[in-house]
Amino acid sequence: MEDIYFLQYIFKQEKTQQFTNQIEKSHTISRKDKLIKEAQKYLIETKKEINKNNSKQKKKVRKGCINYFTKAIKSINHYTHAIIELDEMEQILTKSKQTSISTTDKEALWMLNKRRNELQLQHTISK
Repeated sequence: MEDIYFLQYIFKQEKTQQFTNQIEKSHTISRKDKLIKEAQKYLIETKKEINKNNSKQKKKVRKGCINYFTKAIKSINHYTHAIIELDEMEQILTKSKQTSISTTDKEALWMLNKRRNELQLQHTISK
């Protein structure tokens, strides 16, 4: 849930929108790659800044969080879709008792395995 809130905060920043627009307008792959790396650095710096303000919870930016951000800023369509998708994930987590969610399959739920001591991701079929 923290990652969702963090990404929502990042995507609403004007600087993220500027990165997305610049990447979209770039004509060379090397320029796009350079802008993506700059955006990733911005993401990590922002997370560090948030951690300083909230000393109780010092969590590192998860690799999945960086990957999701990178995928989203590569084009305007991905960026817009990511914002909608994050809102949907937030609603699912708020309504359910889940503490995490799969970014690739939002309908998947964490369930106890046969030994009831380890969790595994299972896809639930809604009726």
